[in-house]
Amino acid sequence: MNSLGHAPDERLDRLSSTERDLLRLLGEGHTAKSIAALTGLSPAAVNERFRAARRKTGLGSSREIARLILAQENRDDFIGLEPTSDTRPASPRADATRRRVRIDRWRYPMIIATLAAVAVLAEQSVRTEAPPPSPLAQVVLADETLAPNIAELHTQVSSEPADPDWAPGAEAALRAAYLSLPDFDRIFAQTTVRCAASLCEILAATPNDADVEGYTAIIQTLQETRPPQGLGFVTSRFGTSAGGTTPLTYAAYFRRED
Repeated sequence: MNSLGHAPDERLDRLSSTERDLLRLLGEGHTAKSIAALTGLSPAAVNERFRAARRKTGLGSSREIARLILAQENRDDFIGLEPTSDTRPASPRADATRRRVRIDRWRYPMIIATLAAVAVLAEQSVRTEAPPPSPLAQVVLADETLAPNIAELHTQVSSEPADPDWAPGAEAALRAAYLSLPDFDRIFAQTTVRCAASLCEILAATPNDADVEGYTAIIQTLQETRPPQGLGFVTSRFGTSAGGTTPLTYAAYFRRED
């Protein structure tokens, strides 16, 4: 008996099956938030059931009620396994069977939620695969003189989702910086600028029939160009396309620094 004159089992008998199920999950280590996600209830509804349980039992702690429920059920399960006088094993108690059924009722939503999360992750992994290189990227990356990390950086910037709050502004600033260079837009007829979430790329190529002579000045200018504010220089390379069809190609990468 407790100070209120009631045995613990008698107070626990006042709880509804739903209250017992939720408190059992609490006793197994769940929080009100995780119980809500598991059962489909709102966290407020879960906490209201806990308050109702405290009123009914006169106990001030939901976790104490949960502990008593688990202790009671563990004791009941142990008693249910005791052999009878004729040494035949006793059948499981009906209330223990009902209790397991109630527990399973919450497990199915958890399994479904887990499978849904796996499906979402699989879908995201498909979406983040790098798309096929653009025609310009194929021209620039075909140059075998480029360092291997150029291809890796291109794959990263192509597969990384763009940050909508940062990428457009970074692309505009980078494009403006290059177009402000003398003769850049005239010499490099093909140019693309792309920023993802943490990395920016600029690819450029001269026309197929361009004369490579006289490009020394633009190469030196590009080597001395500083990136716009908020971007840090990673690497850049000059080269030629496969078969020499494009006299000059250029690739440069910049890391987000803000």
